Amino acid sequence: MEYEKIKTKLANGEEVEALNIPITQSVEKFSELTLDDGTILLIKTTAIRVGRVIGKYDQKGEPIYNVQSANLVAVKHCPEELRK
Repeated sequence: MEYEKIKTKLANGEEVEALNIPITQSVEKFSELTLDDGTILLIKTTAIRVGRVIGKYDQKGEPIYNVQSANLVAVKHCPEELRK
């Protein structure tokens, strides 16, 4: 299968070419955080695009992937005294 070539940036700021690998399945679950002020937040990271970097590999020889994602945050509970 041929994949679209894309430009992406690594964590160190280096711009590289990567192959856009489509996501065929995703299971995303919320993490639940209880804060000291009594607030309960739900947080989930959703992958938007995955690029397999061309010609770069980690120390084990496995390909490097760059994942573009978005964080979703929802308030599950907010104490009454914090509300406007």
